[in-house]
Amino acid sequence: MASGAISAMLARQRAVASPAFPQLIRKAMPSQQQEVNDDWTQEQKNAAFAKFSADQVHNARLATAKALSYFHTCEMAIELPKCSVYGSAIAIPQIARSAGWSGSMVALTLRTYLFLVLNFGLQTFLIAMIGEEIVNWGRYASKMHLCDFAAGAGVEADCGGRPNCVGPGGTNATAARLYDFDIWSLRIFMKQSLETVLPHSRFVMEEVDQQVDPGEWGMSSFYCRIVCCFVFMMGMIDDLGDSLNIMRLMWRLPNIGEHWIRYEVPGWGSKENMKKVHGWDEMDFVKVKIVGMPARWKVLNICIVILPKLALWFFVGSLGFQMLMETAGIVNSIMNALALTLILEMDEMVFDALSTHLTKDLMERLERFEIEAEDEKDEKLLDRFDSEELGSCKLLNFLWTLVPARLIRVVFCMVLFMAKYYVTNCMQQADGGYVSVPMYAPSDTRFHPMHLLFGVPHQPSDKPYWVMPDG
Repeated sequence: MASGAISAMLARQRAVASPAFPQLIRKAMPSQQQEVNDDWTQEQKNAAFAKFSADQVHNARLATAKALSYFHTCEMAIELPKCSVYGSAIAIPQIARSAGWSGSMVALTLRTYLFLVLNFGLQTFLIAMIGEEIVNWGRYASKMHLCDFAAGAGVEADCGGRPNCVGPGGTNATAARLYDFDIWSLRIFMKQSLETVLPHSRFVMEEVDQQVDPGEWGMSSFYCRIVCCFVFMMGMIDDLGDSLNIMRLMWRLPNIGEHWIRYEVPGWGSKENMKKVHGWDEMDFVKVKIVGMPARWKVLNICIVILPKLALWFFVGSLGFQMLMETAGIVNSIMNALALTLILEMDEMVFDALSTHLTKDLMERLERFEIEAEDEKDEKLLDRFDSEELGSCKLLNFLWTLVPARLIRVVFCMVLFMAKYYVTNCMQQADGGYVSVPMYAPSDTRFHPMHLLFGVPHQPSDKPYWVMPDG
């Protein structure tokens, strides 16, 4: 602290002793140019420098207060997704209502609802197909849940008491004995075929058992699994945030039928002059803004937009995490984590490919809903800045800004979906490791969307095709 004070004092002395000091004051304080004199005494220079420094600090504090106030105001504002069928399904009907349900706007409204249904259909079908791969065809291939099989495998065959060292075949897994599921199941088939076609003598069976090793199936990297789940959840969290923002918008909007579209010509000049000076056209005077919405429209939007959107988000997260948790290979895990997020981007793909240019233009012009905040004067804003940012609330504001809320939401949702996978599909062993629950093949392969979305077979068989071998 002492060295810092000495350095500041020396810097001030060098500044005021500089021949360019009066010019510096003139440049920074143009309102006092008449008072500046090249023949100032040292005391006058010190006083001018002190006032100059105080003004600069005051200016910096005011600018920071303005920036923080604007940041908080922007955080309070709510907007609809502009490049999504969800946003257009909410905004276009309100624009049509404001225009008195003209023929063209009614047609645009019906088109937005058609694309909304198409989007729901595509997303639901793709999610159900992932569920069918996991629920039906994986089980018909005699596949068990991966859980933590071989997560503790090493180079040596002796696990040394480590958990998650045993594979689904019941033997200790090593790096040299780990295979993909397809290769591992083929090696088991070859061993079983040899045991079937060769003479059934004790010597032959022992020889086959010793010489033919099918290996084990298990995950290649536990940490790669965690990172891929985190990346996948980062791609999902924005979609959840959009749904919650729309829900918050429905809550905040006044329950009155205000006009979402207006033709406004600024009062500071003529329309023709504005077009010439700024290069505007007629559409620049068309203003589209989120304003009040009748209560019946809010209920309708919650039922046909928000709730289905949240349900699809849950199904994508649930089956997506199950798919990632049951992907053993490193490269496949990375590719699946990146590819699964495309399902949640289907609404943007449908909007971009199928919506009309008018719909896109109206959505692009849609202004956000801003919650009115008090217009504070500079001195009041500085007083609040001093009390909240430099006073007793400084530590609280520091912690509130420091904590990454979005990161916490990502980790929280990731932990929830991973816990759901372990609780539903795995069981804990005596050594603390997690292995698959007994597996039952489905007895009905017909398309049952709800069972596939929840990841459970429609009619499981009575006898399991796989159980964890004993020790």
